[in-house]
Amino acid sequence: VRLDHDAWVRTIAQQEIAAANRGDFAGAADVERSGQGRVRFDILRDSLGDLQSGIAAARDRESHRISRAQNVLFATLVAAVVIVLLLTAATTLAVSRLLIRPFNRVRAAVDAVAAGDLQTVVPSTGPSEVADLGASVETMRARLVASIDESRRAVEALTQQGPAVIALRDALA
Repeated sequence: VRLDHDAWVRTIAQQEIAAANRGDFAGAADVERSGQGRVRFDILRDSLGDLQSGIAAARDRESHRISRAQNVLFATLVAAVVIVLLLTAATTLAVSRLLIRPFNRVRAAVDAVAAGDLQTVVPSTGPSEVADLGASVETMRARLVASIDESRRAVEALTQQGPAVIALRDALA
C-alpha cells in the first residue's frame, strides 16, 4: 500500500501539483487527462482493499481463537469449581466422621449419665481430644458408681445392724 501510494504521489500528484504551481495549468490538465492518475489511484485503492481484507481476515481468525480460548477457560473454571465443591464435601464428610460423630457419641453417653443411667459407658474413641474427654468422663462415672455402691452397702450395713444397736442401747440404758 505504501509503495503504491508513493508511486501515485511521485508520478501523478506531485507532477500535477508542480505544473499548477508553475502556472502551467494546461500541463496539469494533461497529467489528469492522461488517465494515469486514475490508474495509479485505482491500483492504490485495490492495494488498500487487499490490506483491509487481510486485516479483517486476521481479525476474524483472532476472534475465533479468542472465542476458543474463552471456551477452554470457562470449561476450566467450571471444572475448578466442581473440584472445589467436591473437596469441600469430602472435607465436611471427613470432619463429620472423624470429629463430630465421636463427639456426639460422647455427648449422648454423658447426657444418659446425667439423666441417671449410670450403667452407660462413656466411649473414649475418636480424635485424641474427644477420646481424652470421653476417658475423663468415664473415670468420673465409674467413681460415682463406686461411691453410690459404697453408700448402698453402708446403708445396708446400718439397716442390718440397726436393731442390734438399738437393743444394746436399750440394754445399756
